[in-house]
Amino acid sequence: MYTSWGAFSAGYVLGRMLRFDEGEFGEWYERSLAGHRILAEDPDSPWRRMAWG
Repeated sequence: MYTSWGAFSAGYVLGRMLRFDEGEFGEWYERSLAGHRILAEDPDSPWRRMAWG
């Protein structure tokens, strides 16, 4: 079970890496990680305004 938006996103990014990059940290990982960072760090991100649970 995930405990936060960040934890959920980290699981998603890992899943994309395993599925689309054949376990490597390639293009799919880089694009997913960029989205994760924007949502985790931007003060206007919905993750900062919406409660997880």
